[in-house]
Amino acid sequence: MSSIDLEEASDWLEVTNSLPSLEVLRLSYCNLNFIFRAISHVNFSSLSLLDLSYNYLGNNIPSWVSNLRSLTSLYLSGIANGASIPDGIQNLTFLVHLDLSDNSLNTSMPSWLYSLSHLEVLNLAGNQLTGTISSEIKNMTSIITLDLSGNELQGDLPTSSMAQLCKLKEIELSVNPWNLPISQILDSCSGCLSDSLQVLNIRGGQIYGNITNKIGQFKTLTSLDLFNNSISGPIPASLGNLSSLTHLELSSNSISGPILASLGNISSLTHLELSSNSISGPIPASLGNLSSLRVVFLGYNHISETLPESLGQLVNLEHLEIYKNQIEGIVSEAHFANTTKLQYLDLSQNQMHGRIPNLTNMGMLEYSAIDLSQNHFEGPLPLVSSKVYELDLSDNLLSGSISQFLCSSPSEPMNMAALDLAKNRLHSSTSYVEAALLLIKGKPIEYNKTLALVNIMDLSGNSLSGHIPLEITNLSNLLSLNLSNNLLDGEIPVKIGTQLQSFNSSSFVGNKLCGPPLTPNCSTNGEVTVVEKNRKEDDHEMSWFYIGMAVGFIVGFWGFCGSLIFNRTWRHSYFRFLDCIKDQIYVASVLKLRWFREMITSCYNNQ
Repeated sequence: MSSIDLEEASDWLEVTNSLPSLEVLRLSYCNLNFIFRAISHVNFSSLSLLDLSYNYLGNNIPSWVSNLRSLTSLYLSGIANGASIPDGIQNLTFLVHLDLSDNSLNTSMPSWLYSLSHLEVLNLAGNQLTGTISSEIKNMTSIITLDLSGNELQGDLPTSSMAQLCKLKEIELSVNPWNLPISQILDSCSGCLSDSLQVLNIRGGQIYGNITNKIGQFKTLTSLDLFNNSISGPIPASLGNLSSLTHLELSSNSISGPILASLGNISSLTHLELSSNSISGPIPASLGNLSSLRVVFLGYNHISETLPESLGQLVNLEHLEIYKNQIEGIVSEAHFANTTKLQYLDLSQNQMHGRIPNLTNMGMLEYSAIDLSQNHFEGPLPLVSSKVYELDLSDNLLSGSISQFLCSSPSEPMNMAALDLAKNRLHSSTSYVEAALLLIKGKPIEYNKTLALVNIMDLSGNSLSGHIPLEITNLSNLLSLNLSNNLLDGEIPVKIGTQLQSFNSSSFVGNKLCGPPLTPNCSTNGEVTVVEKNRKEDDHEMSWFYIGMAVGFIVGFWGFCGSLIFNRTWRHSYFRFLDCIKDQIYVASVLKLRWFREMITSCYNNQ
């Protein structure tokens, strides 16, 4: 009965209590009331599974639960706020599954918890548990899954005790202030535990030190997640011996050295995430052997040399990010020869050059995105798949006419939502654009159908000339347009609803354009007119305005800077304030960008 609204069922507990043969009761997400009301006697004593998750009603876990001695599975996630673990649960000696996650339990782990010898799954994630893990954990001989993530646990792990948990397969210790060396983590997972462990996740756990070759002993490991810690040193060669590994997440650490060729031996690997480290050297060609690889995150490192063409053999590759590195050389069609499932490509902020090859073989899935910005690519604009919804080729050396790219598609109308070609050397021919009807392989493609879904278009900082084509007003979904700093002239087109004129004037500055939203009006022939009335009076007023502004600037500048120069306390406080503001702006911008991408994806998913 999960997810059924039982908010009005005030007598549900009495009704349930009249069913002595009831064995399974699932009432999660039901808006239950009176969950904590006391009952004199529990009649549904045959119950083996009780799920009351996410029926939040107070600050306590119901006491009558401890009378259900036949329970083997108890799920009480998200039902209390700031409660403690009731001692009565220790009477439920047959428990196999216990889930008390997301209750903000502000207590330490009770000692009796370690005596539940039949327990296979323990989930205490998302609480405020404090203290350490006791050495008594060795008594939990049946434990298979242990999730203590999202708490305030810290201190040393009971190394010898955990190593005796021979059935333990999944360890989730993420988001706790452990402040431990990675060597102690690996020692705690040694012994017979190393033969069974499949998942080791400690994201954001303040883990530090080098990953040693001891990692190679975990032959059954499928997921290793050490994201956002302080791990340093090189990637150990023994990592390539983990033949069962599917997820390797070491992003946001301080790992240095090269990507070892031995990683190409992990044939089962689907996710390789090493971004935001200090990794250097080339990408090994052996990564092309990983036919199961779907996601590769290598951005924000010091990776150099050229891209190996073997990446084109990753037939299951969906997401490739190698932004902000020092990669040189060209990109050829061989790099994407068989990557027909590639949906996101980010090679931005590198030192790549040459012509961009036709990218029609990639981005075959809906809502794909390509970012090759901030490189040294040159030559004409490439052909792209009609499924691309976001294309960023800005800040390169691309040249040639933009007209054919905007007015045509290789096979069918584009579904593009964002286009950024700013800061290149592109130009246009007005008469060519105004034709807006081309024959591509004998098939006419109209301008308004090609880019009809575009939301964002940035063509600033090029050499586009002539008038803004009237056909651009057919882009009814356009939310953001930037044509600034080109050679455009004439009047800004008007459309019913003032679509173009509703944009900010900054979208059109740096041209010879006129008309709203720019302040210059247009004459009948489209030339800018100048109003001479009261010019001398205005010039006189502006002179005094600038004089006053200069005096105010000098007084304000020295009043502010003088205080910082001669008052050390103020100076230190000011720069601490700037650091704080910088961090807030960075976090806000990252969240805003994520929100914007999710909004665009959501909009198209709903179509």
